[in-house]
Amino acid sequence: MEFYQYRIISLNMPQAQEGPPSSCDLTPCDFFLWPYIKNSIFNTPVVDMNDLRQRITNKFEEINDLPWMLENVINSIKRRVRLCMHEGGGHISHLL
Repeated sequence: MEFYQYRIISLNMPQAQEGPPSSCDLTPCDFFLWPYIKNSIFNTPVVDMNDLRQRITNKFEEINDLPWMLENVINSIKRRVRLCMHEGGGHISHLL
């Protein structure tokens, strides 16, 4: 058991206040953005850190210029939330 700023971190104690689950199935950056960026950037070998920085910058600028992409992310979030509610908050990765 560890103490951290008035909080107890332990697997053996009941939670005083339950928080929302942290599921990557419901987090847009985890289920969409990071994989999309990673797959786009590393489709060819990276030369050096400057090349990597430039690729990341370019990819984010590209995403900012594609409003349909944000709409797709929002629709996907809605779908995932509906599935999660249907499953009573349980796992939904097998349904995706």
